[in-house]
Amino acid sequence: MDQQQNLIKQLIEEKITIPTRENYIIQIQKMRRAVMTQDMPIDDQCEKISTRGKVWKILLGIYKIDSFEYCDSGKTDDAKWENIFKDYSRTFRHDDIYEQRKCSDKIVRLLNHVCAAIGSEDVTYLQGMNLIAGMFLAVMPELDSYYCTKKMILQLLPTYYGKNGKYYGVWWGCKLVFDCMKYIDPILYSHFYSSRSNPIVLMPCFNGLSSNTSPLNEALILWDYYFAKGCFNVVYITLAQLVSCRKILLQVSNPSAILKDLPSLQAKKLILLAESFSQAIPCDLQKLVKQHTVSLDLNPFKDWKEITSEEQCFKKFFE
Repeated sequence: MDQQQNLIKQLIEEKITIPTRENYIIQIQKMRRAVMTQDMPIDDQCEKISTRGKVWKILLGIYKIDSFEYCDSGKTDDAKWENIFKDYSRTFRHDDIYEQRKCSDKIVRLLNHVCAAIGSEDVTYLQGMNLIAGMFLAVMPELDSYYCTKKMILQLLPTYYGKNGKYYGVWWGCKLVFDCMKYIDPILYSHFYSSRSNPIVLMPCFNGLSSNTSPLNEALILWDYYFAKGCFNVVYITLAQLVSCRKILLQVSNPSAILKDLPSLQAKKLILLAESFSQAIPCDLQKLVKQHTVSLDLNPFKDWKEITSEEQCFKKFFE
């Protein structure tokens, strides 16, 4: 195990010392393979920036950070500030890693600066951004977290925190879970359909990118996977969460109630299931899953103004 973990640390150093474009591509590919096949070192998780934090920055392409930009980003408006303040106190409450790194002391300030910076892109604060910021603070300093959070919101998940305060990509992600379920587990899909379940309850799985379910150390492993293979895989991970508790879901008349409190994460098990699911669905559906985080093309919700009733919601998701 130590030898495997040392390989990840070695790749970090190689990336730093070999800056050419050709070697950059090679090292990123090596890093992705290492993340997928080896455990992340955790001996330094309380350091200012952990090995995991360094790996995430490399995979996100964050190399230059500017404290002046952070300080100059300004203050967000009072409405956003109020929402940020409401969310911060319930972000990873009582988690040891989060508390050891004193993340709660930083997250309000971080989100304030992020929202001030993304305001020029017409992106507003939405619930879930607190979890995104909190995940970065759990592995790296505040300034690094600022750049990573901003990149996640504007480039990796632009449809999740869309303009006008709409969760277009999140809604589509919820629908795609059930579109995939038709092929992976038709019996479970039929149960959800016949019970007229509301898929919208899966939203926290998407706007927090699986970090809404404890424990945090397992969510961190899922994020290793997302940065190595693509954030769109949250569709398959969420489906794996449902399939993993199918026995319970099939026994209740209202499975939506179970979805509000999913079982604790078992990251490696979920990743294995997700990898198998991604290969078992039609190619056209695979393309939609890959597209849903970054583009509104073909998104059935892009013209959807609001949810007016549970019946409307059910038809939209299961049509």
